[in-house]
This record gives sequence, C-alpha cells and structure tokens, in this order.
Amino acid sequence: MQHLSEIVEEARKKGKKRLAVAYGQDAHTLAAVYAAYKEGLVEPILFGDPKIIEQVCKEENIDCNIFKIIPESNDVKCVNLAVNAVVTGEADVLMKGLVSTDKYMRGILNKDAGLFPPKGTLSHVAVVEMPNYPKLLVISDVAVIPQPDFKQKTILIGYLTRIANLIGIKTPKIACIAPSEQLLPSVLSSTEAALLAKMGDRGQLGNVVIDGPLSLDVALYKEAAERTAGSIRRDEINIAGSGAAFECWYGGKDKQTLPAYHTMETCVTFTYMQFCSRLWRDTGNPLYVEEFERTMYNALFASMKHDGGQISKYSPLEGRRQPGEEQCGMHINCCNANGPRGFALIPKMAVATKEDGIFLNLYVPMEATVKTGRKNAVALKVETGYPVNGKVSIGVEPQRDERFKLSLRIPSQVDGAKAFVNGQEQEVLHLGGYLCLDRIWKRGDEVTLEFDLQTKVVESHNHQAVVRGPLVFARDSRFDDGDVDECAVIKSDERGVVQAAVHENMSGSFAWITLEVPAVLGTDLEDAANKTAKPVRFCDFASAGNDWAPKGRYKVWIPQTLHMMTEPYRKY
Repeated sequence: MQHLSEIVEEARKKGKKRLAVAYGQDAHTLAAVYAAYKEGLVEPILFGDPKIIEQVCKEENIDCNIFKIIPESNDVKCVNLAVNAVVTGEADVLMKGLVSTDKYMRGILNKDAGLFPPKGTLSHVAVVEMPNYPKLLVISDVAVIPQPDFKQKTILIGYLTRIANLIGIKTPKIACIAPSEQLLPSVLSSTEAALLAKMGDRGQLGNVVIDGPLSLDVALYKEAAERTAGSIRRDEINIAGSGAAFECWYGGKDKQTLPAYHTMETCVTFTYMQFCSRLWRDTGNPLYVEEFERTMYNALFASMKHDGGQISKYSPLEGRRQPGEEQCGMHINCCNANGPRGFALIPKMAVATKEDGIFLNLYVPMEATVKTGRKNAVALKVETGYPVNGKVSIGVEPQRDERFKLSLRIPSQVDGAKAFVNGQEQEVLHLGGYLCLDRIWKRGDEVTLEFDLQTKVVESHNHQAVVRGPLVFARDSRFDDGDVDECAVIKSDERGVVQAAVHENMSGSFAWITLEVPAVLGTDLEDAANKTAKPVRFCDFASAGNDWAPKGRYKVWIPQTLHMMTEPYRKY
C-alpha cells in the first residue's frame, strides 16, 4: 500500500467497527468520527454530555442521530466507561476525545479495569502519507514514550513490524534514527541503533531489514543517501577504500599522501562497506559494489594481523598498524568487534538475488545456492584467480531448466573483458556495469570471464602509488631493497601502465601478491628519465606490515621528490 486511501478501502471491506469515543463532544472529534462513519468504517458510541454534543453537531452541520450517546458529563468517568466498553466487548476500538492525555492514559493503564496487559509496553504507531514521498511511512514512537530505552526499542520494532505486515509489507525496512549516519560512541541513540541493526542482521528481531544509525534525510530519501555517498567518495575515501581520522571526516582524500597515524579506523572501514552494501540493494548501481570491493581487498584485509588473531584499530597508508587501546574495561576495542562484521558482509555482497534475477558481484572462490523467483534452486560454483589474474569460471546448476537473468559485474578497473557461455562469446557492452545473461539455464552450463589486468601508476601531489585491478600495493621494509621512504620515480608508459612482474605466494614471502616494479630510486626528478630503473618489490597493501612489528615500516604513496614542487621542473 502506498496511500492511506488504500488502507481505508481495506478497512471498509472488513466491515464497521464499534468505536468508543471518550468525552467526544468537541468539534474536531465529532467531525472526525462523522467522516469515519460516512466512509463506512465505524459505528460510533459517544461518552459525553448529550446537550453539548447536540449543540456542536448543530453548529458543524453533523447529523446527531447517527451517534449512540452514553450520557456522562465528567471527563474521567467518560474515559472509564469507554475503556470498559472495549474490555467487555461492547466496543472494538477506543478513541480519545476532549479529555486530557494524562486522564486518558490513567484509564487505559488502570491495573484493575484498564486495557493494558501485565508487563506490557504502551506505545504509539503512526502511518503517515507525505505528498512528495512515494510510499507510506510507519513511525514509532511519536506520542507515548519520549525516550525509549533499548529494551523498549526492540518492542517498538515488533509493533512497527506488525503494523507494516497488516498494510501488506512482508519485510519492512526499518531505520533507527540518530543525529548522524556515522556511529558516534558518545551518543546513546547512535550506539543503540548500531546494536539494533546487528540484531536485525542476525534475525533476532524477526523478518525485517534494519539499518542504523541513520539521519532522517538519509533514511527517507535515496537521493539524499546517494548524495551523501558521492560526497564521501569525492572528499574522504582514499586509494585503499577508507578514510577518516579518529572517526571524523577531515577531507582526507586530498591529504592521503601526508603521513598520519590515526586514519582508516576499522570501524569507519566497516561502516563504509555497510553503507555501500545498503545502497547497492536499494539502487542496483554497480558503483557501490566496486567501492565495496576496493575497501574489502585493501582497508579491511589490511586491518587483520597475518595470523588472523587481531584486528587493528588504525591502518594508515604508511608506517605500521595501530592495534588500539582497550575499551570499556575489556581487552578489546570497537574495531576488534566491527572488523569481523565487515568480513560477514562479503558473502551477502558476493552473490545476491533481486526481482530481476541473480547478481554475481564479487569474484572469489565459492559455492553458493540461491533461488529464483519461481523457487528454483540454482547452485553456483566460482573458480578464479582474480584479482591476481583475470580468469573466472562459473558453473551454473539449476535444479530444473528455467529462463532467468544472471547478471555478472564487469569491473571498471580492468582494461578489457571477454565473456563466454559454454564456449560461445558474449558481447560485453562496457566496463563498470553488468553483463546480463538472459537465457534458459540448464545443468552443466558454464560461464567464463577473462579480465585484462594491468599494473598501473597513479599520481597525487608529486607522489606515486601502484595499483592492479582493485588492489593497492606498498613498499615494505621486510623486502630489504632500500629505504621505503626514499624518493622514487616509477617507470610507466603514456597510459600509466607499468611493466611489472607478478608473483603470487612466493616461497618464503610474507605477501599474498608481490610485484617487481621498475623504479628510479633516490631521484629529485631533474634527470629521472636518463637514469636506469631497477626492479623494486611492492606487495599488496593487505600484506604490508601485517606482522605488526614495531620496527617494520611500509608505504603506499612514494614521493617523487623531497621538495614538494607544485609545477613540473623546467630547465634553465
């Protein structure tokens, strides 16, 4: 349902309800009750002063004869009588009239004669229609509990879910509103929203999708969320897919070549991944998958110690990992808890189903079974060396033959892509989108992808960094091939492509992927073109500094010169 009129129509189909109105003798109450009667929704029972009711009806041109009037001039007694009518089954619904809220609530909450069950939680749910918003909003609590505690919030979610189900929403999307979508440990509503979101992920709050903390504009308007994401991506997210210092945005994208210890907090890394995950589900835009992938392979993986035993609090682009201090009297901190949450998001993003088919977003070795809209179980088996190499093989095994769409994400970071179904080449329209394969799928079908991965150099503020596909690379002092902080010029062609040797899991190496990159070391740019380059080893950023050794050091952004020149060098 998208309009209140639809609710009215459904209510009309269910027949009239007996409405007990407590002290219903003012113009606003009588007009509302009269309108509901004319809509065929209620049979009104008014508890109040007959003379006043008749006089108001005459003034408002309301037919008084449609009302059953129970005479009582005292407002408190009117409440008690109306409540009792519902308790005894003489009425179905209770409505507040001119009586004050405190008197009305005392009648409802009366332990001996009220409506409230033992140990229950009295709350309020409103269904709201906004002229410029495309669907109904179900909101709680705006009238009864001014500041609900955590337990009450879990109960309110249950109430929201029940009302949403009644108006045809099978899986409600619930936003936990806080001052900001960024987790603020000092703000109770923010931390409780994050806890509720996690409980929702675990299925502890029923068949709902819960997110938070969210500001009101981000929760309501997809456009606002996307604008927020665009601003973060433009101003804050660095080459490794994270940002922030001490959980605060600081324009870090432009400052990422500068040394800083307290950047890329793992809580921020996870939050950004979660934000991208939610936006992809709402928009279907592969850009958010690409952002998710970059953050996953670099910032998230870099937060984990090589033995998997600990998550760092900060993973700066140079220096060493920062474990972080203990919090709340425990041996862990918030990042130790949020890091695993980031890893838990990966399978949900890797393969997913939507109304328009199955989406394969991440190319990682995996086996998964998903169901089509017709409840047909489809087994997917992915074998791949991506992102070390560009080869991907996808086995498709539907339980029964069926036509459905299988959408494969084509990364924008590759330099070319080919796709084949059972050996027959398919047209790949563009990089950075989806290849939609709409066909009758049968057991034994196989899709293969071939991505052209090139090692490239990117530049910022007279610094260079090495990337390959979604991976960022760094120098590491454990290679013992020079000072990681020294100046260097990485050799590349006019496209920025670097002729680098790629090694995976080299014997005796600490790194997942090692590159041998041609670079001129110790240069100040004046005659770099005439100097001989030597192979310099880089490793994937996740492996750099992964032993957390106090004397170790790594560096992503390599300075081309000790002097930060703002203009290219000119000869005399």
